[in-house]
Amino acid sequence: MSEKKNRASSMPFNVASVTRQSLLLGMGVPRKDLEKPMVGIITQSNEVHAGHTHFQGLAEEVKRGVREAGGVPVEINVGGFCDGIIMPNPYYTFPQRNLIVNMIEVAVEANLLDAMVFLASCDKNVPAALMGAARTNWPSILVCGGSMAPVEYKGEPLTLESVIHSVGQMTKGEMSQAEFDVICENACLCDGRSSAGACSAMTTGTTMQILTEALGMCLPGNSSCLGISGRMNDMAYRAGKQIMDLWRSDTRPRDILTEASIQNAIKVCLAVGGSIHALYHIPAIAIEAGLKMDVWGIFDKLSNEIPTIAGITPNGHHTMWDYEKAGGTPALMRSIAHKLDAEALTVTGNSIKTYYEDAIVANPDVIHSFDNPWSSSGGVAILRGNLAVGGSVVRPSGILPSMMLFSGKAKVFVSEEEAIRYIRSNELTERTVMVIKYQGLKGAPGIRTLLPLSGEIVGRGIEEMVAVVTDGRFSGGARGCCIGLVNPEAAEGGLIALVEDGDLIKIDIPNRSIELQIGDADVERRRKNLVPYTTRTNSPYLASFLNSTRTISEGMVEGNLDRGSYKTIWPY
Repeated sequence: MSEKKNRASSMPFNVASVTRQSLLLGMGVPRKDLEKPMVGIITQSNEVHAGHTHFQGLAEEVKRGVREAGGVPVEINVGGFCDGIIMPNPYYTFPQRNLIVNMIEVAVEANLLDAMVFLASCDKNVPAALMGAARTNWPSILVCGGSMAPVEYKGEPLTLESVIHSVGQMTKGEMSQAEFDVICENACLCDGRSSAGACSAMTTGTTMQILTEALGMCLPGNSSCLGISGRMNDMAYRAGKQIMDLWRSDTRPRDILTEASIQNAIKVCLAVGGSIHALYHIPAIAIEAGLKMDVWGIFDKLSNEIPTIAGITPNGHHTMWDYEKAGGTPALMRSIAHKLDAEALTVTGNSIKTYYEDAIVANPDVIHSFDNPWSSSGGVAILRGNLAVGGSVVRPSGILPSMMLFSGKAKVFVSEEEAIRYIRSNELTERTVMVIKYQGLKGAPGIRTLLPLSGEIVGRGIEEMVAVVTDGRFSGGARGCCIGLVNPEAAEGGLIALVEDGDLIKIDIPNRSIELQIGDADVERRRKNLVPYTTRTNSPYLASFLNSTRTISEGMVEGNLDRGSYKTIWPY
């Protein structure tokens, strides 16, 4: 059997091929390496991304592994920003995901990469890497950047979530400026340096890292590592070596990202009480992998079968560091092993069962058993009813038992800022459903996150008085009765556009329903008087995003092209 050749070897002798060769030689690539596979180290590191401050060191470890295994590593940055840092301008938080995916396609195809190792840790970055790997479908492996190490403060773990909830306490006058400053200055530090990785809660970043492991797209145990740890460095080095095995065996992402592995990821998401953002990231990954799956329908069905067995904040009081010490994702998968497809392929070349068959739950208070779950409710649920005919998303694991059945009068807003001002005015005196319209994909545009609002509610201690319903989204770190992604959204004429102050809204999470209690005649009258909403943006990119994306339940991927028919655009 002849030695496998790299992609560039198929180029004929012409100006294009020799120009490429000369430039690579001029960059210091030895001539003998031109025949080796070129492995892209696809990173999203920059100096305004708190979760990626350790990526330069991890990239060097990956390169070392690639070189030792016979490849040529090349580091390529495809951008990507920290949701927390860009939150003041929330219109770009989601659209950046699709931009990163397109950058990955360009980087991979234009540079003739033979294989890729992705470095990613946070909200949009991890799903973007999975989507890019699935779309281009060359041998790939992810190195998840892990999570931040929590600092102890007054006997409790101090995390970014502590900062979020302290805002409400500050505005209510229950916290001093000095204490607030201490919390703010230390929540993202460890031993005086940046505590790299995703936030140490069950946010979108950590959820998507865990789902990467459940999908079999990273090495076992990677998803729960601390960002600044020797174990993380070892993961990066071993991933660099493993990518060469994947290249030699021609094992590609679509061999791993199958219907079986997607269903495994959904089950794990429910078991960890994962972020509601998984409801649009998982469909997007499936579509990029060429799969046709009703992901929302699967979530809906399985949410009644899979309980939440890990109480990680904001669902419970444990941190991701507690989760890691308890055995991490392998231990959690072991606890629901009877529900998983054990034979799904992984980047190790072995089945997913090898990730968890020898795992041990070291602390059953953190990772419970299936029969004695942390919560009988699944981590994510789809609510339907006249207010959300196409579905809406809630996280039962993060809701107080008293809020599982909730009725209240509507108080309507068209921006989060208005809603926060209302809360701070102390006018709220009865059970209220705060309805925030025009925050969705078309309305924002770009589907705004309402994390600051949920933080205000929890911080001010009114979590049992207020439910929030919106066509926007909530951060994975949001806590409370927060119902997002109402579909159809207000900008598309959904019933949420017709809600008025004083309307009664009934929320029944156990029975998965959300209803606006008004008659048909009122609906008809209001619809006749409804002024069509016009989305306004001066941004060329946001306008392009708005006009090219699919629906929320289809993951808001770009365009209508069937990814199953995608092939590399390559003339030779």
